[in-house]
Amino acid sequence: MKNRPNLANSFTRLSLAVALTFTATFGAEVQAQSDTVNWTDVAPTWSVDGQTVYFYSYRDGNAELYRMDPDGGNQTRLTHTEYHEWWMQPMKDSNRVLLASDKDSAESFGGSNLYILDLESGALERITNETGNWWASFPRLARDADVVVYVRSETFGLNVPVEIWVAELTKGIQYQFRDNPDHQNYAAGISNDGQSVFYASKRDGKSGVYINNLLATDERQLYEVDGRVDSISASPDGQWLAFSIRAAINVMVRTEDGGPDQQSAQREIYIARTDGSAVRRLTASASMNMDPSWSPDSQTVTFGSTRLGFMDVFSINIDGTNERNLTRTSIRP
Repeated sequence: MKNRPNLANSFTRLSLAVALTFTATFGAEVQAQSDTVNWTDVAPTWSVDGQTVYFYSYRDGNAELYRMDPDGGNQTRLTHTEYHEWWMQPMKDSNRVLLASDKDSAESFGGSNLYILDLESGALERITNETGNWWASFPRLARDADVVVYVRSETFGLNVPVEIWVAELTKGIQYQFRDNPDHQNYAAGISNDGQSVFYASKRDGKSGVYINNLLATDERQLYEVDGRVDSISASPDGQWLAFSIRAAINVMVRTEDGGPDQQSAQREIYIARTDGSAVRRLTASASMNMDPSWSPDSQTVTFGSTRLGFMDVFSINIDGTNERNLTRTSIRP
């Protein structure tokens, strides 16, 4: 029998002075725009030594990279560019990070590639070679193996067809994950040693979380779930997965023309054993909770949440205790 998390039906009514723009990158990101400053802080991730949490933010216009202490202190902007940087993945070399950017696209949000950024020199090394409006996005890095899984798509948006791709950094090669292309896999994650690939897939009307090896020759379903799975992240000790599950809800948005209710989605963070033995809901806020990542000791999960208005970075212990708002951008005066 498959483990099946129970998702309660939720209805949330929001009455906002500004319109919300839901920009979903394969179900993994929400932006909240205002007339002045967009305080959206997204996709937190930890340094190898556990001393730093990185994230990207639109608080200065473009999506720029930031870092902070694990308690939210000493927030520091790292990049100052005219383009966007998204989904940072710190590498074993503390001075380098992997990221996605539209630097070489014809226009803003006109596609993206993966790069390695040297934080000291600012030098960018391009990894992928997407052109036109193609996107290489949402990378997950196996630090001990220098292997990246990411999703590739012809456009940017919610529920667009995607492919899982692999980049072997030491070999300088990229290739499509060799599983059956009819499976329509998405939301790729990878173990720290690069031996196990995790992904979501919807087959015969049912959604599940799967595990496979890098050669795609040993697929097993770990969980069957209700809703769409996004943002799979494997813990450094190899024992846990964290991911968000999206369920449709009705959201009231007060637009300029007084438009009707708009259909959106609620997301909650779940953690699950990589052996398929247990799954547990970690957050319960009736909001958008997404982009989970693990602390190096595999005891804390950071994630983004809209529970206070705009997207903020939060952290929570895996036993559900010590939930904290780290960036606190939504409560600025």
